[in-house]
Amino acid sequence: MGLAVVQLGGGRKTAADAIDYSVGLSDICTLGQIINKETPLAMIHARDEQSWHQAADMVQASVSISDKAPESMPEVYRRITPVDCAE
Repeated sequence: MGLAVVQLGGGRKTAADAIDYSVGLSDICTLGQIINKETPLAMIHARDEQSWHQAADMVQASVSISDKAPESMPEVYRRITPVDCAE
């Protein structure tokens, strides 16, 4: 989904790119959320309809919908300490 925001102009493709703070995604569905055909995957804020369509395609491609619940994942995957960095 982050690449959809970059495509909208809300992120940089190169260091020289300007960021458009008026575009992006909000109200993004969460992992394990129960949804149906009427549930939005995300609210897309775009400058024009063509950009909206491109972002919508990218958002849809980034989401997998299944009848089975996803495997539970911890919010913190791994803690990295200074000791880990010394190795």
